[in-house]
Amino acid sequence: MKLLQIALPLFFALIVIQGCYRDEIIVPLVSSNSPHKLGVYVLSEGNGAPDQSKLSFLSYANGEFSYNITFPSVLGLYPDGITEYNATAIYITEQGSPGGEGKIYKLDTNGIIYSSNNFGLNPYSIAAVNDKAYCSNGPDSSVSVIDLNSLAEIKRIKTGLNPREIISLNNKVYVANTKYTGGGVDSTISVINSLNDLQVAKIKIDIAPSSLAVSKDGYLLAGSSGHGGTIYKVSPNSYEIVNSYSVNSLVIGDINVDVNSNNIFFIKNYSSIMKLDLTSGELTTVIESSSSNNLLFINGYSYDSKYKKHYLADAKDFNSAGFLYKFNSSGVLEAGFQTGISPKKILIRN
Repeated sequence: MKLLQIALPLFFALIVIQGCYRDEIIVPLVSSNSPHKLGVYVLSEGNGAPDQSKLSFLSYANGEFSYNITFPSVLGLYPDGITEYNATAIYITEQGSPGGEGKIYKLDTNGIIYSSNNFGLNPYSIAAVNDKAYCSNGPDSSVSVIDLNSLAEIKRIKTGLNPREIISLNNKVYVANTKYTGGGVDSTISVINSLNDLQVAKIKIDIAPSSLAVSKDGYLLAGSSGHGGTIYKVSPNSYEIVNSYSVNSLVIGDINVDVNSNNIFFIKNYSSIMKLDLTSGELTTVIESSSSNNLLFINGYSYDSKYKKHYLADAKDFNSAGFLYKFNSSGVLEAGFQTGISPKKILIRN
């Protein structure tokens, strides 16, 4: 009886603490019975302190914006990779201290952190396929293979220089090898077979590929700063370049595909969102930074094909709070929400 008298206050104290952190969700840590959230997740990496990292959320159900939804802890130093798997779990990678191990977190869609594990060397981006995560280790020029059940690192695969963005297509994983500041430059995309976790090919495109996506018709899209800015369309079978598009942008970021048209969208030089018609090659400015929309530095971007909305992560000066901006299909600003410092990755669940 004495043990029960002690346990009951502790249980209710835990519920109260959870409510203080996140008023909208009060659930036991062992299991989340809340409906899986649909909306926009924004990952802010902070600028060097563990308590600065934030995972914000904009709800499609009621339009409410939550500044940070992770519980019971924050996401450490420089979280930069985020992906969804099997429609119920979200995985996030943290870079950690320079030259040190990173971390992978498993969360439910409400932001409850179920488990985490250290691995790799400053991991950056993440893709998931066949119950495994593939995470790019820039300083190590490698990709870590993570078991999504145990979160253990089961293999490390050498790639090209400073791998950054990573994406999965069917049973293949594509890794954009880039360059080191003041050092060597890579011009390749590594291809990893997820069935045996071997690098099976390297696709040569151009200088430091910066963004990867999958087109509506199932081809790999890769952005590069070469030739003044080029987006390449690559066969996932032969690994040959089947088309290329000059886009006049030295920085091509976060290529997004509209599944309802032949259009793709991307960040141009951190200052505008461009639309490229893959059939005609026509290039159009959709959103451009100006005094009227308060855009300063577009650090992340995602397009919602279902509702035809553009979501932009503005890092501002990288030392103060950033913002998530929502634009309609015509490029008109509809809403803005304050995030953590240096918002970067955006994940849409709809």
